Amino acid sequence: MAPMQHQKLVAISVGTHTWTPTDEKVDRIIELLRKHKITHLDTARVYVRVYFLHGPDETVPFGEQVEAIQKLYLDGRFEKFGISNFNREQTLEVYNYAKERGYILPSVYQAGYNLAARLNETELFPTLRELGFALQAYSPMAMGFLAKTPEYIEQGLGSWNPNEPTGQQLRGMFYRPEYLKLLEGFGRLSEESGVTRVGLGYRWVRYHSALRGDLGDEMIIGVASAEQVEESLEVLHQGPLEDWIVKRIDVLSDIVKGIAKLDHVDTARKVYAGDAWGSVDGARG
Repeated sequence: MAPMQHQKLVAISVGTHTWTPTDEKVDRIIELLRKHKITHLDTARVYVRVYFLHGPDETVPFGEQVEAIQKLYLDGRFEKFGISNFNREQTLEVYNYAKERGYILPSVYQAGYNLAARLNETELFPTLRELGFALQAYSPMAMGFLAKTPEYIEQGLGSWNPNEPTGQQLRGMFYRPEYLKLLEGFGRLSEESGVTRVGLGYRWVRYHSALRGDLGDEMIIGVASAEQVEESLEVLHQGPLEDWIVKRIDVLSDIVKGIAKLDHVDTARKVYAGDAWGSVDGARG
């Protein structure tokens, strides 16, 4: 498939839950986006394009949630309705409730999607395509997992500290023999190909994944500075990976094919409910 235009497949997410960009930083980032012809900026400081339910709240009936979304839509609060981290059955329940009542339909699905998490390609994406959803892929580096080495993770360094909630969540998702084997092979592939780990992760999602620019799909890049915007876009501008590299990535992906998680919500809930795990031997699927 021929490469698609960047403005059709790349979105920028600015900041984190605890960082508020200054006007100067936002202006600089917007300047870079215009330079690279990126049209979508995911920050409430600029505009609200898609209103997301970022995870299923099963304590409130989905019907009540859709009713609230419809009221916001009629008030002109957003353009599109999106959902994230819902499984197939939950997605269908929300979609069918809205369709039966003539409400705004969910039309954008945001998923954690990368070369280490491809289960949605068979478990969810086909249904989303049938319903007319566009896809937004976040976490192209698997929450930073693909940027680390097995030794770094084994030692519990940085954000992989098993005594911290973030470390417990990451280890709950990725601290398994299969993932460490994938990571070891990923590092070798980076060395042999001369392509950085970020380059492999970003360019695979951008050029070789299930995303389709002609269907409105987007790859989300999380950044905290204008410099990171520039660096990320420079990596993407390098174009598709060589065929032999893509084939090697497919082999690596197959290592975790049977255990890859569909979303981040389940693990996070277990962590904050005190049901986390932190060892390879004790890890659960």
